[in-house]
This record gives sequence, structure tokens and C-alpha cells, in this order.
Amino acid sequence: MSFPLNAPQREAVRYCDGPLLVLAGAGSGKTRVITAKIARLIEQGVDPARIVAVTFTNKAAREMRERAQLLLRAQGGSELAGRVTIATFHALGLKILRSEAKSAGLRPGFSILDPADLEGIVAELVATADRSRARVVQWKISAWKNARMAPADALASASDDDDPAFLRAVTTPKRGVGRATLTRLSEVATARGESLYAASFAPELPSLVPARALETLREFTSLIGGLRGRAEREPPGRLLDELLAGIGYEAWLVDTLDRRDAQERTKSVRDLAGWLVRKGEADGRNLLELTQMVALITMLDGREDDSAQAVRLSTLHAAKGLEFAHVFLVGLEEGVLPHRERIDAGDVDEERRLMYVGVTRARQTLHLSWCRSRKRAGERSACQPSRFILKTAVSQLHERDRQGVGMNWVSGYRRG
Repeated sequence: MSFPLNAPQREAVRYCDGPLLVLAGAGSGKTRVITAKIARLIEQGVDPARIVAVTFTNKAAREMRERAQLLLRAQGGSELAGRVTIATFHALGLKILRSEAKSAGLRPGFSILDPADLEGIVAELVATADRSRARVVQWKISAWKNARMAPADALASASDDDDPAFLRAVTTPKRGVGRATLTRLSEVATARGESLYAASFAPELPSLVPARALETLREFTSLIGGLRGRAEREPPGRLLDELLAGIGYEAWLVDTLDRRDAQERTKSVRDLAGWLVRKGEADGRNLLELTQMVALITMLDGREDDSAQAVRLSTLHAAKGLEFAHVFLVGLEEGVLPHRERIDAGDVDEERRLMYVGVTRARQTLHLSWCRSRKRAGERSACQPSRFILKTAVSQLHERDRQGVGMNWVSGYRRG
């Protein structure tokens, strides 16, 4: 086997006598082991068509398939990898449905509409040539399906307001606006040709929904309306603080999640708000412009197209299961990795595992860097290199060097 494996990995790969449960931490080589196990099974005479590997993302499936092809090519049988089913849950489900279409009550050769086809059908149904408006309706349909609303509501005309975002916001945190109220609101919006937000002020709504639900709904829409009216002229930071306080999001996290998850989610929200404030100040953008920018980034980030020749920016979590020829780990400082909250809590084990994930993503070269100083709240403060640079990275140096991975220790740089 051409992949370098340690003793426990070899044991997992060589065991082929029945079910096997492998418990492995982050960055421990799970994808490598599964790929090697596929090759091992084929070596033992197992029909590749009887092998299934299930992943969470298309990127991970492609990565595993490519590794299997490389490994089998060394054994003179790279074409065998094409007969192995390596897919996401969704793709595997579709394959099963196609093979069992009759049992599922579907006609043979049924079609799955791609986004472009669906967009054209929706545009025709709502009688518009504007594809952007058709996409808004698609989003509405998805949101209403998620909210289990009646299908008839799905054909409401498109508007400039973001109904899916409205539904997410009005139901998270829960504030007493339930499915029945939202169904009535949707019916009013459809009849008036308005967005859900605009329909919440309709004069006929009080006769259709309970008084308490209506009061809660209008408190929410009044909050949003007031902030939206100020968004073009007031600093984003002030508005974000008011919004988070007004909807009680952090309190909801504490009430619905365990302590650690609530702390992490709260930190993520605060980090995002802080980044938006800094971005707004640096670029001279108001809150509306910033949210439009974030929506665009989110849309582009969701694309699965890997054909572009570009540097990939990724979090350590998102890089799990993937490998790259060259990896740069930046910001390796005390307070960043490990994070200051985990240091204060005296528990940096998960942070150490994340560092291990990053180190083990590199195939050829690994670059580690940190700042000598950072500017926080207008003042410059000194930074200390992460404890993991020595305790974790150095411990991996020999193993990664044995695998042909070069390591580059980049001196800390001064950040303005």
C-alpha cells in the first residue's frame, strides 16, 4: 500500500472479517484509512460495485475518489475506483431511488430539475421575465416548505423584501408567532401582492390572527422597520447592538443550548458583529450595504466549483477530510489558537485537535506563522506564539517529514 499508515491505521485497513467500528479524532487520518480500506477490499477480491463510502459533502466525495484512483493506479487498476460508490447522503439516496423507482411509486427515468430549469418554470408560473424575481419566489417556496405551509402559498408574487429571511428572523428565537399566524400572514401577503413584512401591517390582519400573536408580530416588524430606516445613516455597531438586544438572541441561546454550545454560538455572533463594524468603518459602508455584501459572499461560498485556479481560504473545521499540496496556517498565537476563552476555562484539548487537523492537511509543504503584535481597540499589543507550535507541530515534524511534507517556520510578522 503506497499510503503511509501508522500501526492502528494499518490494523483498521487490514481487518476485513466483518463490521468494524473505528473511533478517531480530528486530523487522525480517517479519509486516508477509508481510502486505503477501499483499495484493500478490492485487493481481496471484493467487487468494487459492492463497496459504498458515504461522505457529507461533494468536495469530500471527490477527494476520496481521487485518492482511491491514485492508490489503485499504483496497483494497476485505477479504473476500478470508478465502480465504487463514493457519494454524499443525497447522491446515494438519489441512486437508490433510481434503482428502486417502481417500489417508490416513481416512473422509471424520473428527472431531477436543476436550478436553472426550476428557475425557468417558476418564472413562467409567476409571469415574469426577470430571473432575479423568479429566484426570490424559489426562496419563498423553500422557506414555506420548511415552515410546512400550504402549497398554495408558494405562488405568491415576488417582491423587493426578503421573505425567507423574514421567516427565519420572526421564528428564531421563538416569540409566539406560530405556524397558523404565519399561514394567515402569507395568505394576506398573497392577496395583496405584498411581502410578508408589508402584509404584517395590513388592516385586515387583526381579524385573522389572535391578538397576542398580532401584538408580538407587530413589535417585531416595528423593531425591524425602525432599524431599517436608520441603517443608511447610523453606525452599524449601534444598530447591531440594538438588534441583538431587541430580539433576545443571546438569551435564547443560553435557554436552548448547553453552556459550551451557547458560549460558542454567542462568540460567533459577536465576532461577526465586530467584523461588520470594522468592515463598515474601513470601507465606509452602512449596515444595508454590509448585509448585501455578506449575502453575496455566502452565495459564492456555497458553490461547489473547484475548477478555478485560486487560493482557497478555509476554517480548520471546513478543512476536515481534505488535503492540499501547500498549507499555510496563520495567526498561531496564544488567545487565537488556543482561543482565550478555552485558555481561561483550562480546557484546550479541542483547540489542540484543531491544530492537529491543520497540520495534517498538508501533502507537500506546511507553513506556520504568527503575529508579533496586533492592533486591538486602537491600541497595539504584543502577541505570544501559540503553545501548539512547539507542543503539537514539532511532534508532527518527524512524521510529516517521513511522508515527504516540508515544514516552513515563518517568523512572526508585524501587522498594521
